[in-house]
Amino acid sequence: EFLVSDAGTLKRIDYSLIKAANTAEFLAYISSDQTINHNSATKVTFQTESYDPDGVFDNSSNYRFVAPSAGKYMMYTNITVYDASTDIEEFKIFFYKNGSKLTEAAWQKNSGNRLMKANLTTTLVLNLASSDYIEVYVYNNQVDSGSTVIEAQSSIIQNYFGGYKLIT
Repeated sequence: EFLVSDAGTLKRIDYSLIKAANTAEFLAYISSDQTINHNSATKVTFQTESYDPDGVFDNSSNYRFVAPSAGKYMMYTNITVYDASTDIEEFKIFFYKNGSKLTEAAWQKNSGNRLMKANLTTTLVLNLASSDYIEVYVYNNQVDSGSTVIEAQSSIIQNYFGGYKLIT
């Protein structure tokens, strides 16, 4: 407790009422490979939570963050895709807000160069209302029209989605 003076009158106030905290924090990651199809946007299924003390990320069915209250939120994601045939020509990651594409980060080939593995990271501060939700999608285009994998590594967190509410 703290003692504060209010026009000469001493009052007691509990620390819990004045402390600031980054509530609604979470970090989710991919714990098993996810196949993504050629030439289509696919929602990333982050199956495992590293932390989520406020229960704001659904890692069992919707794979999304839901804002518990209005405010500014820092969102970030990192995705690595792998194609054993070295056929990746284009790779994009998106933040979707309430089911609609909001942002895009992209890698595209130049003059015939293709990749076996591609990695993208994006970060964004969003002004969200209570119950707005954010999801991560990927898009992949490769030469053979087959599929590419978002890799899960057993020893490192490679593909993740996280965020927290900013103190304003």
